[in-house]
Amino acid sequence: MAIWSSEIKVLEDLFPSLGGQFPGLEKELGKLIRTEDENMILLYSRRCLEVIITDLCECELKRPRKTEPLQGIIDKLNKEGKVPSHIIASMHGLNSLSAFGAHPGDYDPEQLKPVLVNLDIIIRWYLGYKDSAINLIREGKEVTDRQGELTGRVSSDSRTRIINKPGKPTRQKLISGALVFVFFILASILVGSYIFKWIRLHKLKSEDGKISIAVMPFINLTSDSLFDIWQPGLQNLLITSLSNSEGLSVRQFETMDKILGGAQNPNYASITPAFASNTALRLKANTVITGSILKFGDRIQIISNLMDSRTEEIYKSYNVACKKEDDFFIRIDSLSKLIMNFLEIRGFKQKFSQFELKNIYTSSAPAFKYYIQGRIFHGQLEYKSAAGHYINAIQADTGFIAPMLMLSYVYGDEGKAEESKKWVYRAYRKIDSMPLEIQLQIREVKAAVDKEPKELIKILRQYLELNSYSTRVYYAIGWVSFNTEQWQDAIDALEKGIELQKSMGRGKLWIWHYVLLGNAYHKTGQHDKEMKAYEDGLSLWPDQEQMLTYRQAVCPLSRGDTIKANDYLKKIRAIGLSENWPEPEILNWLAGIHYEANLPGKAEELYRRALMLDRTNTEIKVSLAHLLIKNDINVDEGVELVKSSLEVSPDNSDLLFVYGSGLLKQGNPVQALEYLNRSWQLKPYYDHEHYLCIQEAKKVISEME
Repeated sequence: MAIWSSEIKVLEDLFPSLGGQFPGLEKELGKLIRTEDENMILLYSRRCLEVIITDLCECELKRPRKTEPLQGIIDKLNKEGKVPSHIIASMHGLNSLSAFGAHPGDYDPEQLKPVLVNLDIIIRWYLGYKDSAINLIREGKEVTDRQGELTGRVSSDSRTRIINKPGKPTRQKLISGALVFVFFILASILVGSYIFKWIRLHKLKSEDGKISIAVMPFINLTSDSLFDIWQPGLQNLLITSLSNSEGLSVRQFETMDKILGGAQNPNYASITPAFASNTALRLKANTVITGSILKFGDRIQIISNLMDSRTEEIYKSYNVACKKEDDFFIRIDSLSKLIMNFLEIRGFKQKFSQFELKNIYTSSAPAFKYYIQGRIFHGQLEYKSAAGHYINAIQADTGFIAPMLMLSYVYGDEGKAEESKKWVYRAYRKIDSMPLEIQLQIREVKAAVDKEPKELIKILRQYLELNSYSTRVYYAIGWVSFNTEQWQDAIDALEKGIELQKSMGRGKLWIWHYVLLGNAYHKTGQHDKEMKAYEDGLSLWPDQEQMLTYRQAVCPLSRGDTIKANDYLKKIRAIGLSENWPEPEILNWLAGIHYEANLPGKAEELYRRALMLDRTNTEIKVSLAHLLIKNDINVDEGVELVKSSLEVSPDNSDLLFVYGSGLLKQGNPVQALEYLNRSWQLKPYYDHEHYLCIQEAKKVISEME
């Protein structure tokens, strides 16, 4: 029996006196007397006090409470003499001690007793304050039987019933009747509890019979900042573990990370119950899991609460203990199983029969921390630091799949095709032992490095069927569609990503989301929408001004609006000067703008001016040669421009492609195909112009045979 059982019993006896007259207080007190969790007792005691203080603020101070802390309102009520001093003392005591429930810390369970005693005192006073009938009782007047029971008085109707009561039963009948009564009460409690739980779980389920869940980061309430990395870390692990059940629809880590501000701006301090509830509702998740990390001596505790996102009611709480960080993986697996058992996830097959975090993730705390740190650097586009942390994670656990996939993307973005392919192929060897979500992630990265856009689109759409709240996947679909010149498909996907992000209400999309969308609008002649996309991107990413100004210049220049275009061209030059760019680099940027605006003559002039100032610049040579060859201005000159550079950089994929495309136009398809294939192997991702050039070379060769 809990040491505070007698105090709870007093509140149980007090509960009927609310009689439906105080629904807010009745709701919180009802939850308090039903729970056995000490943290929840403190939390619901505080919520009872909040209901009373909020009402007193409106009635006595004549204003709404809004977000003012309880302590401030209690002090004002005391200063203005609105509440008796002995009640103020109880309010202060309850408020200070119950804070350990809202923000769990190291406290003595004995402290629950004064909290409950103070709550009983406050509620009894509050009922007297609110109920005029009880005020009459204080004057010695009799009222209803219910109020008579509260005060110990007996009404005249009650006396009549007592006088006319039936004869005293025999001892045997009394005992047997008592046993039947006790059995009936116990059965009623058990059945009622089951029915109550069944009703709750039924309400939590969506139309497909699944329970939707959003998992928040686990807030570090220790004084040790070394546990900060586990805030998203434990969140990531629990999401992965819960995702194994087909009876649950779990919002994925990337989605939760995005809505909380991403790696660049983790906004964990703002995760109040109201914020967590609102976030889950935006993601159409009826259950939200919040958590915290505490430390008592050498013991680490992980507290996790299941909350109904529609009512903010915490209906289940778990507390698991660890001795060291390596224990987190086993404890999160155990926590996941407890949650699934409580939610009675039945009738659904498990996605992975031997599922354990150590098998699909890692059991090494150092490896996992390196991985989480790598993701933070990756999100900040610090590729070198990200790659270093991913490699450290793999060295700490050579079977850790997640950093392999991320490392593949890092190397791909850096243009290191062979390294990118090596890591995803290493991950692919373990695909059969992975749950479905991770299988799809492996296949996604593999399709990207294998340059199979159709397969990649198919995999991404399969992933959306499981996790429909992923803005990253909508971006990926838009990116693949754009690269294959499916402009409208790109627009549709990128627009859906923006709509989804707006529905979440927080976070921001990657800068390339807006760049690609604006460019796709440009390709389809939707120039007003194009400029709006760039403006939206610039408002969110002001540090990416040069890239967005480049795109803004292309739009009016391509339509002949030289006045507006010149404004942006001057801005590009000003940005270059402020960044100390050399003149050839500024000219190279200006040439690129004219090239994309379909003004090859002016682009050629600017490229030649740039090359005269820096004759060894490979990037300028490639750009000028590509312009000369693609537009049939001077194919022979274009081939010669890159030929000498190839002798110095034989593995430069851009040089190989331009040289191969020039050889094809010179009538040397066999030799052209050799260079084009070499370039294709060095390209990390699919390139549509490159693909079409290879197909043309193959066609010419087949026609020659």
